[in-house]
Amino acid sequence: MTGAQAEALVRRLDRQLTTLENTALATLRQALRESAAELERELRTLYRRALDGTASAGAHIREAAVRDLLEQTRVLDRHLDLRRLPTEAALGELQRGAMAAGAENALQALTTAERAVASLSGAVPVETLVAATNISSRLQEIGAARAASGAAALRQHGQRAADAIQRHITAGVVQGRGWGATSRLIRQETGLLNYEAERIVRTESITASADARHETYRARGIEQARWMSTADDRVCGYCAFRSGRLYGIDDIVIPAHPNCRCYSAPFRPEWAEAGIDDPDWYDEHRAAAIAKARDNGEKIRTGPSPGERWQGRTTAPSPAEPRRERVVA
Repeated sequence: MTGAQAEALVRRLDRQLTTLENTALATLRQALRESAAELERELRTLYRRALDGTASAGAHIREAAVRDLLEQTRVLDRHLDLRRLPTEAALGELQRGAMAAGAENALQALTTAERAVASLSGAVPVETLVAATNISSRLQEIGAARAASGAAALRQHGQRAADAIQRHITAGVVQGRGWGATSRLIRQETGLLNYEAERIVRTESITASADARHETYRARGIEQARWMSTADDRVCGYCAFRSGRLYGIDDIVIPAHPNCRCYSAPFRPEWAEAGIDDPDWYDEHRAAAIAKARDNGEKIRTGPSPGERWQGRTTAPSPAEPRRERVVA
């Protein structure tokens, strides 16, 4: 499969995943907005009560009083316990869609290459591949577990926000600070939840699609794939260094970091022998990725990526082929 064909399929998958991500994010953002608005309304009332009730008290009495009020009302628990939001349902739907898109895209990549070989040799492809595939029960189990894991990660951020908001409220009351300054700090904390939701959603969608792609490759006997990064403003030093290189399927850890947008393109030795693999294009792709990363002020990183370290790996993967190193990392 030529590099241009691989890139076209990657861009198609990226568009599909972006649509799925935006749907999940719309659900989560709306729920988070509503929860944050209710939280701020309740905290405003509580804050004024605390200030009025401790106007003549010392700092220690003020702190104890506001902590007691927060405990009695449990306002933070009600609004920042994200278990009551549709987090896991939204992430579960995202996982299923991303896996289906990843498997379908992998089959399209395989079909493209096999048809090219068939046109050169006159042979019939091993099997006719359809536009979509059923996701295996194993992938469904992986998806369910990852959806629960993503929801748990967002709940952890919710708890961190609750702890920070309690500190802001307590410090504000103790110092006699007006509500305006404290509310700005609270909005910063709840705003971070939107950021974390976006980071988790985008990372989970790439993870799900990569799992499905690699499982589909393995089912068809594919043992190697080329790493493809996005040679744009999002490319980092880890991904640029790997981009265009050929690795064993089990050595490819995507996402390499939160918000990673990398993909893998399948490879068979017979495709190279038939002349439909395009190593020159991949060399150029890698050169472009490295140049863009450097333009962005990124250092080209040759060690294990964050994603590889999360899996307990201590070294970066070794390419599965000797490279014609026209690109200096």
